[in-house]
Amino acid sequence: MPLFPTYIFCRLSSSTLGKIVSTPGVTRIVGFGGRPAEVAAEEIMALQSLVRSNCFREPWRYLPDGTLVVVENGPMAGVQGIICRGVDHRRFVISVTLLQRSVAVRLEETTRISVITAPAASNLEPGAEPDLAIRLLKRK
Repeated sequence: MPLFPTYIFCRLSSSTLGKIVSTPGVTRIVGFGGRPAEVAAEEIMALQSLVRSNCFREPWRYLPDGTLVVVENGPMAGVQGIICRGVDHRRFVISVTLLQRSVAVRLEETTRISVITAPAASNLEPGAEPDLAIRLLKRK
């Protein structure tokens, strides 16, 4: 199953741009101001690690705010993403910011993670609760 249906990631040069646009089935290239947009290399490397792993994965809503972590052990070691706790397991969310799409992986309970950046509390309205994923994360 594709991680991001209807999207293909590729390297472009000015000489290949015309060939890609004229390829049957290609609707358009994601971009801004008439120029192709670039997906961060770290996000591409994270997706490549995910594809090489045997981790269960599923589509996930894009999470613009959350706790950025890095996995310390296991098949996803060294990969950065957002941690989100479910009812029965932890999920590790890898996002492609440009597409505003994400994919979630179930993490084993033995997987160690380190926090890189905590979510900014200043994004909340006065008196508002953080979202459920963050509340569950802080319960630990």
